[in-house]
Amino acid sequence: MKISIITKYSYYAIVAFTILALGVSAWFLYNNFYQTLTQAQIVYVLKNQVAFESIDMKLWNKITFALKDKKTSVLSTEENLKDPFVPFINVE
Repeated sequence: MKISIITKYSYYAIVAFTILALGVSAWFLYNNFYQTLTQAQIVYVLKNQVAFESIDMKLWNKITFALKDKKTSVLSTEENLKDPFVPFINVE
């Protein structure tokens, strides 16, 4: 009795497919479960190391307002600009 080529190599194909499926399953579990658990443990450890110092919000708002004010231009129109080519004459 002669065994066909498909029947002869189907065993190897099934074994290869099973190994591939196990590998993909292991990779999926590693990326989606194991790494997530280790990241959660790291977050838990870092929560214990956080400094519990209260922030002075009045000072924070004062500093941010000063920085925003520093970034905005005081000279908003061309009328406020002085012509650098006109000599300075103090008229009183």
